[in-house]
Amino acid sequence: ATMGGKMSPFWAAVFKWTIVGMAITIVAVLLYNVLGSGSIFKPKGKKITAKDEDFSIETIEANIHESDLDRHIWEALQQQNYTLAIRLYYLAVIKELSLNKWIKWKRDKTNRDYLGEMKTTSLFNPYRDATRIFERVFYGNAAIQEQDFNVLKPRFTALLDKIKQTTRP
Repeated sequence: ATMGGKMSPFWAAVFKWTIVGMAITIVAVLLYNVLGSGSIFKPKGKKITAKDEDFSIETIEANIHESDLDRHIWEALQQQNYTLAIRLYYLAVIKELSLNKWIKWKRDKTNRDYLGEMKTTSLFNPYRDATRIFERVFYGNAAIQEQDFNVLKPRFTALLDKIKQTTRP
């Protein structure tokens, strides 16, 4: 309600405190994201660890070139953790692409960044397919069983073989 074109003192106070409250909330969210324990705007990282092994997917990713991915894949399969096995196969693809100079590996790059680097290469289509499989399984929370894994595994192993056999132009 206005009185002669002016806002009543009550509504002026409500408006003022609403703006102040919104500003405090925005500052609090920004401080939480910058100084706090993480981001509430990005997806939480999935932590997958083997049952009897002191390693995490984050450790493997950070040391991708030094990691024995074949051993970790074998361990994941022994535990029947097919989602982890697909993740490790995808990391093996990234590792081979990097070792063979198809991509420039950096831990903070996204799958889309790597797809962009691969766009004009002969390996683009199989790499895009592997990326789609990985993202559906890992981020889509698809529960895959052994028979599903046995259908998907040859696509990763064929791509790994192709990367090793194809020289960078």
